[in-house]
Amino acid sequence: MFSHFITMLKKDYKLKKDYFQIAEDHIAQKNLELLKLTSLIFSVSLVFFCTAILLIFKNWSVIPVSLLFLLSAVIFFVVSFKYLKSGHKDKRTITALCLLFEATVFAFAAIMDLSPRLNVGVVFLPLFYITFSICFIFPLWQIISVQLIVEIIYIISIMLMNNPYTDKINIPTSIVSLILSFLAGHIRLKSQAEDYNVRMQYRYLSMTDSLTGILNKKACEDAIREYLDTNANCYGALLFLDLDNFKNVNDYIGHTAGDQILEETGKLLVESFRSTDIVGRVGGDEFMILIKDFHDSEAVLKRKCTMLQYDMCQTMLRFSVESSCSIGVVLFQNTNIEFQDIYKMADTSLHRAKRSGKNQYVIYNINEEK
Repeated sequence: MFSHFITMLKKDYKLKKDYFQIAEDHIAQKNLELLKLTSLIFSVSLVFFCTAILLIFKNWSVIPVSLLFLLSAVIFFVVSFKYLKSGHKDKRTITALCLLFEATVFAFAAIMDLSPRLNVGVVFLPLFYITFSICFIFPLWQIISVQLIVEIIYIISIMLMNNPYTDKINIPTSIVSLILSFLAGHIRLKSQAEDYNVRMQYRYLSMTDSLTGILNKKACEDAIREYLDTNANCYGALLFLDLDNFKNVNDYIGHTAGDQILEETGKLLVESFRSTDIVGRVGGDEFMILIKDFHDSEAVLKRKCTMLQYDMCQTMLRFSVESSCSIGVVLFQNTNIEFQDIYKMADTSLHRAKRSGKNQYVIYNINEEK
């Protein structure tokens, strides 16, 4: 029983750790959007709060403090709004802003609960403890650290006030709410991590070719299109690879072995290019590769194609098939180009390679036109 509990804790810890590592950009974006929203809500609520207090309590001493917190909330809103608009997403800065805002709100809540004029008991602090533990996405230790510091200061403040009533009611209530907020934060964080994992798995399946494990046609084309659209005057090389006489291969050794060849081809391409390059299967026996930031000469690209054809030939021989592949290549350097244009050029180069007797490659250098 105890070992099962320990295993479950380790599993939860790994789930959350992986979530914060893999989804750090997503988390930062989400937290920044939440900061903008919560600071706006807090600002508007404080305006109504101060207005209501002025109408109910004449010359209430907490009003200047409330105005100070209102100014802080407005500043947080403006900063988060500007930061979102700028497009800069420094994760440490966003985390620091969110934690500082959280501490500011907790401080305001503690002052409200300790105010003798308002005399509401412990209401605001427990409310904000639980609300903020399920609002922002932080590692649990960060949430606990901020709330523990606030709680310690809050308890010391109550003791200094020397009020037996608040000692008996406020301290136990705030501690219980603190524990509940830890539990709520844990549940919310676990749920968020599991939900993100499920969405990423579905996204992976929707982008991946089920046979080869590399990108499918749509995902490959979208990734290349995004690279071309977001990189002005980019450098690269687009390769169209087609397995020669693959229909005859299927007829000769069967579709099962043919599928194995396609699977091995996918593995070969992944191993032959960098992890930053884009590799996908775009047809039955057609593959597309984008070599990003290719600053080398055309001669280097020729050697790459020759080596690729040799490795492909060796792969085929393992299945007792004497065949290889044809490759159409487009080389572009310091060029702005649309995906559809480069796609047509690579396709034309591939057809030229196949008409040249197959097991050939044809390289089209866009820059030579200029």
